[in-house]
Amino acid sequence: MSVTRGAATGNTSTISVTPWYGFTGAVSLSCAITPTAASDPPTCNVPATVTVTNENPQNATLTVTTTAATAMNQRLRMPWAGAGGAVLACVLLFVPLRRRSWLALMAWVALFAAMAGMGCGGAAGGGGGGGGGQKDPGTTAGTYTVTITGVSGGMTETGTVALTVQ
Repeated sequence: MSVTRGAATGNTSTISVTPWYGFTGAVSLSCAITPTAASDPPTCNVPATVTVTNENPQNATLTVTTTAATAMNQRLRMPWAGAGGAVLACVLLFVPLRRRSWLALMAWVALFAAMAGMGCGGAAGGGGGGGGGQKDPGTTAGTYTVTITGVSGGMTETGTVALTVQ
């Protein structure tokens, strides 16, 4: 079985419980994956029981789950955050000058630009420690062994499935 990390499809395998010598009854199933992955280990799931009622094999579905690689601590992007300064600057530019001097108008624009810079950019950089851009590598790529165990009464049988995480 070959699985791409985080895949929603292609991560199942059919397990067949074949009765021997006329056996009938319930078989308890479990699974385990070895070795343990360094990051986000894969998990497996099989139905808890399969009931054999005649000489025909009974099928169960083994499902393997992995974790896709993801970026963590991404900054929230707000496209409107920088628009406030541009809007106010435009308003100041179109305010009737009447008897104001250009020097006074430029002082207002400079003051507003400084305030906008402190509100949008200055405070945002001070938090630190967020680690933006770090990633969760997801399930470690490699080869694993899935062991399926069937138990009924005093009988125990195991089987394995090779798992490759890409």
